[in-house]
Amino acid sequence: MLELWLPIAIAAAFAQNARSALQRTLRSTLSNSGATYVRFAFGLLFAFVYLFCLIAYQDQPLPQPGRSFFLYASLGGLAQILGTAALLRAVSLHSFAVGTAYSTTEPLQAAGFGFLLLGESVNAMGTLALLISLTGVVVLARARSEF
Repeated sequence: MLELWLPIAIAAAFAQNARSALQRTLRSTLSNSGATYVRFAFGLLFAFVYLFCLIAYQDQPLPQPGRSFFLYASLGGLAQILGTAALLRAVSLHSFAVGTAYSTTEPLQAAGFGFLLLGESVNAMGTLALLISLTGVVVLARARSEF
């Protein structure tokens, strides 16, 4: 029997690509900053709906975040916004495939930051998967570039 996470992951990947494609069309009428703003302003509604559901339907109080939470959340949010702006710029300068290919280096970046900041390691199969992913990104990027 098919696990539930598999169709959810496929649907999420499809939705993420559709979102990036729609964002590219926004980029033709808005500036890079404007298109990035729209992406996060739209997501803010979902965050508030999720927070409302947690408050309304959870039998326990929400945790009280401290200063370090707000510091890390702000840094993470800023990095996400800057990364989105860079993705939209790459998509508008090159092609959708190249921009999406560069954005798929996230697992490699997560593994690198996890190693540097948290001391986590990746096993042999994980390393192989990261190398295959990186090879695919390089092949896609080189295929669209001019020699």
